[in-house]
Amino acid sequence: MTKLISQRAIASLLSLPGLLVLVFFLSRLTGDPAALFLPIDATEEMKAQFRALNGLDLPLFEQFGRYVWDFLHLDFGQSLRKARPAIEVVLEAYARTLPLALITMTLVVIASIVLGALAAFNVGGFF
Repeated sequence: MTKLISQRAIASLLSLPGLLVLVFFLSRLTGDPAALFLPIDATEEMKAQFRALNGLDLPLFEQFGRYVWDFLHLDFGQSLRKARPAIEVVLEAYARTLPLALITMTLVVIASIVLGALAAFNVGGFF
């Protein structure tokens, strides 16, 4: 059992760098964050100030280095949309999401037990 757990832990640690690369670079495909988060009528000076404030004016690989460094130190930065620490925003949403997930999982387990029992009692039937 410990061998399986250690293999899974190693596999998770090996996939983490790939996930970091994917998340970072795919988030950059959505376009210029300054254009996405600022109003349409924002001036170029406002966009430049936004980029400088959030480190978006740095070269891409330097931004990635900072991203990885902050991730390793569990510093998730500021939410661009809410101007608060990102971890606070995530935990606030998590508190609302957890009850919904528990209700959903309960309904899915009940439905799967019922459907599984129907399939077992009526072999070759509809279920």
